[in-house]
Amino acid sequence: DTMRTIEKICDFLGKKLEPEELDMVLKYSSFQAMKENKMSNFSLITDDLVTNGLVLMRKGKEIL
Repeated sequence: DTMRTIEKICDFLGKKLEPEELDMVLKYSSFQAMKENKMSNFSLITDDLVTNGLVLMRKGKEIL
């Protein structure tokens, strides 16, 4: 139950979110939303960031 997990994280962090905010977190934390979001799928990373020592990990392996 993803919504319950989000609520547990909020409880742990001491944050109270409105129902609309919880719905937004649920929507934007889906794999499909993250795949489509250029800010979370590495498509905006430029070559100069990579050559300046940026290290990204995925599945325990270095990427880029």
